[in-house]
Amino acid sequence: MPHTYIERIRWTPQFERWEIGFEAFVAGDRQSGIQVKVKLSIGCMLLVNDTYEVINGEIHRRIALSDPGIDDYRNELLWSPEKPTLINAQVQLWADGKLLDEVKSYTAMRTVSIQRDRFMLNGRPYYLRLVLDQGYWPDTMMTAPSDEALRHDVELVKAMGFNGVRKHQKIEDPRFLYWADVLGLLVWEEMPSAYRFTPKAVQRLTREWTEVIDRDSSHPCIVVWVPFNESWGVPNLVEAAAHRNYVQALYFLTKTLDPTRPVIGNDGWESIDTDILAIHDYDNNPHTLAKRYGPEVQLADLFDRGRPGGRILTLDGHPHQGDSR
Repeated sequence: MPHTYIERIRWTPQFERWEIGFEAFVAGDRQSGIQVKVKLSIGCMLLVNDTYEVINGEIHRRIALSDPGIDDYRNELLWSPEKPTLINAQVQLWADGKLLDEVKSYTAMRTVSIQRDRFMLNGRPYYLRLVLDQGYWPDTMMTAPSDEALRHDVELVKAMGFNGVRKHQKIEDPRFLYWADVLGLLVWEEMPSAYRFTPKAVQRLTREWTEVIDRDSSHPCIVVWVPFNESWGVPNLVEAAAHRNYVQALYFLTKTLDPTRPVIGNDGWESIDTDILAIHDYDNNPHTLAKRYGPEVQLADLFDRGRPGGRILTLDGHPHQGDSR
C-alpha cells in the first residue's frame, strides 16, 4: 500500500433526490492538500467527474445526478433483477499533482422501502419470489470452490424463476454479492445466530453484525437486513425482557447504521419491532394454509391466534406496526 491510501468507501443511492451518497476514508500518513477525484459512468456515458478536498481523513458528499425526468429514460438508469444497471466508479487520491492511490468500484441507482402492505423497489410495488439459500457446497461445505461456482449459483436461482434469495444463517462471500449485483438478484442478508443468550454472545454478535453492515451496505443487491431468525439466540422472548430488549436494540441499531433498507427484527414469529412481519409456517397442507391466511382472515385474528410452530406471531405490547394495514 502507498503511505497514504483509500481505506474504504461507501455508496448510498438516494432515488427520491436522484443523488448518490459517497463516503471515503483515507488512512496512512496525514498530509494537507489531499483530494479525491470521483468519476461515475454507465458504459460510454459520463455521469459525474468531481473533485473533493479531504478533511480530517474523510469525505461525505451527496453526488447529484442530472434527473432524466421521463420515466422511460429513468428506467434505463435504475437497477433491478430484470435490468441490473450498474454505475461504474473510478476513485483516485491525489496530492500535489501526484496520484497516490486508485480504486475501481461501482454503485447503482436503486431504492427499497415498505409502503403499507407492499414491498417497493424503485418506488413501485415489487413481488418478491425468493428461495431460502443456506449456501452449502457438496465438497467444501460453507466455502464455494471457485468464483465461477458462485456466479453459477446466482444464474441457477434466476433460471429457476426466482428474483432473490434469503441467505440463511450465513454471511455470504462478497463475490456472491458481486455476482448478485452484476446479474440482478435480490438478497436478504441474515446474521448467523448465537447458540445461547449470554453477555459474551451479545457483545460478539453486535460487533460482528455492525461489521457486516459496514462491509456490505454498498451492494445494491441487498434489500433487507435480518439480525435474528426464529428466536434463535433469544429463545425466551415471551418471558425474558432482556431477550426482547436485545432484538429491539439490534433492530434500531441496524436502522441507525443503514436507514435505507427494511429490517426484520426477528424473522418467522414472536415479532417485536420490524418493517416486515415474516411468517414461517411449515405446514405442507395447502387447505390448512388457505384457512390460516386466506382473504377472509382478519389481520387481528391472524396476529392474535395464528401460531405456526406453536409460536405467537406478535408479542403482547408489540403489535405489528400499522396492524390495520
